[in-house]
Amino acid sequence: PVLSKQNATSGVELTKWQNSTFNVSIHSAIRSGNWKLLTGYPGCSYWFPPPSLSKQMQPLSADPPKKNVWLFNIAADPEERVDLSDKYPSIVEKLLSRLQYYQDSAVPITYPAEDPKCDPGKDGVWGPWA
Repeated sequence: PVLSKQNATSGVELTKWQNSTFNVSIHSAIRSGNWKLLTGYPGCSYWFPPPSLSKQMQPLSADPPKKNVWLFNIAADPEERVDLSDKYPSIVEKLLSRLQYYQDSAVPITYPAEDPKCDPGKDGVWGPWA
């Protein structure tokens, strides 16, 4: 059964993964064995056939609008066309927990201060500046 409902104010679909350990609106991917989990709204989930088949096939997508969790068995489905997230929710939860672990232990990005001497200038050529 699909456990989703529409949020009337935002138009974003709320799914059964909405309250998981990991924020599924973040674009991420993780692999474990033959399993690959993708999260985040991709914007367009259509599969486009190669040009040689484009006249024979139309792009198809069975995904509901704003879907944000997909699970694939990449050994059986290397083109990632069959979403198995509803069939294997325990694997989805395990991989979402792992993503949260990685996010919790990630080192924050620190950018160095800007150095005006590293600007390539109007000629657009990078060179030593230190």
